Amino acid sequence: MKRGALSVIMLVIIISATYGAGWVGGSMNIHRDVFKDNDYNVELAFNQFGFGVGGAHYFDRSESWGLRYQLGFGSTAPKVTIGSLALDLDSTLGFYGSVGGQFKHDIQDELGLDVGIGYAFTNARYTNSNTTYSYTISKIELTTGVVYELSDTIMLGGGLAMGFPLGVSATTTVGDNEPTTDSAETEKGFGFGGYLGAYYRY
Repeated sequence: MKRGALSVIMLVIIISATYGAGWVGGSMNIHRDVFKDNDYNVELAFNQFGFGVGGAHYFDRSESWGLRYQLGFGSTAPKVTIGSLALDLDSTLGFYGSVGGQFKHDIQDELGLDVGIGYAFTNARYTNSNTTYSYTISKIELTTGVVYELSDTIMLGGGLAMGFPLGVSATTTVGDNEPTTDSAETEKGFGFGGYLGAYYRY
C-alpha cells in the first residue's frame, strides 16, 4: 500500500512539472499518531516533527479540483504506555507521505481555502532492549488549510490534518536476526497534525 502511494505521488510530481497548474514547495510538519497494539498490549504515541516536499496539481482552469501530495521525514519521539507505566523513548528518524483529492475555494483574490481527503502513511519505530519495533500506519486523512498569494508565483500555506488508521504493519527485529513483519491487531487509533510552508505557483 505504501509503495503504491509513493508511485502515485511521484507520478503526480512528474505530471505537475510538465502540464497543468498548481503549486509545489516545502513545509514544516508536526504529526501525532496514537494507537493501541493488542498483540503487545501497549498503547503507542509517535510525535513527529519534520520537513516535507509537496504541493497540489489542478486539472481545471479555475484551479478548484485537483490532487494533493506530500513526502517528508522527521524526528519521531515515541511514547509507550503499558498499563499505568509510561515510557518516553529516544527519538528516531521517521517518514511520512500522503496523496489525495483536493478542492480549493477562493475567499479573496489572494486568499484561498482548501479541503481534501486521501491516503496517508507514517513510519515510526522504537527500540526496547535489543529489539526494534517498526510500525507503518496506513490511514485515511482529512485536510483543511489556507493559501495566501504573495505574488503571481510565491504562496504561503498552512493547515491541519486528521487521520483515521486503516491498518498498522509491524516489523520486529531482535538483535542481528532477520526482521519479521505482520499486521498488528489494533483496537483504536487516531492521528492529527499541522503544517506551514512556502510554495512556488506554476
